Amino acid sequence: MAAVAHPAFPQPRDRNCKVWRFMDFSKFVNLVLSKQLWLSRADLLGDPYEGAISPFTYDLIRQQLENDERFPNQRIESSVNDLRNFFDSTRRYTFVNCWHLNRHESAAMWKLYTKSDEAVALVSTYKKLAESLDENHYVGQVTYTDYESSPIPIGNAFGPFMQKRVSFSHENEIRVVRWHPEYGEYSTEDGGHPLEPPMVDGIAAPIELARLIDAVYVSPTAPMWFFKTVGDFIKSAGLDLKVIQSSLFTSPL
Repeated sequence: MAAVAHPAFPQPRDRNCKVWRFMDFSKFVNLVLSKQLWLSRADLLGDPYEGAISPFTYDLIRQQLENDERFPNQRIESSVNDLRNFFDSTRRYTFVNCWHLNRHESAAMWKLYTKSDEAVALVSTYKKLAESLDENHYVGQVTYTDYESSPIPIGNAFGPFMQKRVSFSHENEIRVVRWHPEYGEYSTEDGGHPLEPPMVDGIAAPIELARLIDAVYVSPTAPMWFFKTVGDFIKSAGLDLKVIQSSLFTSPL
């Protein structure tokens, strides 16, 4: 059982490279108790460009259609709009889980992705992450692109979800992606009476934590009682995981 290989998902050169996931303790508790990774719906991630096509790319498509003598001019704008609507709709049924690729612990990621001192970071490897997921998932390394001067690949619907603007390159993101079309469509009863849309905020992926996690780092600003609490909680859950107090902000003296 492993995530599926796909040409839209670039692979890191070293599959044994470290990957990190920073989170507040409440999310860690949920992860341990549920034994599931949470994948958020793409259009709720906070980036309006998430899974979207850049204006620069649409302009290139429009120019190509205008230069195609076989394509009627009156259909150009409607075709571009159809493409825009398609990629916008995929955001509602594409679900994402994000990790940080780095050989070392990142002070920036602690500040960006945790809300308090009571936080942890999971450490694994790319290979373990990919092999811990089933065949319904895809894993790859995000490519950072200048959306104002470079086209976004649209040959496959997954393409835009593995691209982000260069302003986010500090994330150095490894991304888990799953499609679930039934969660993005509105359905109707016989006779045309509308039902509640099946859209959800996210979906969960079963995971074997002992197989995935190499160590749990405790926030560098956390008090010692919290470090002990994390260790006690992990033991009470029946897990044998290494717990490390981050020393990022320890005085050199």
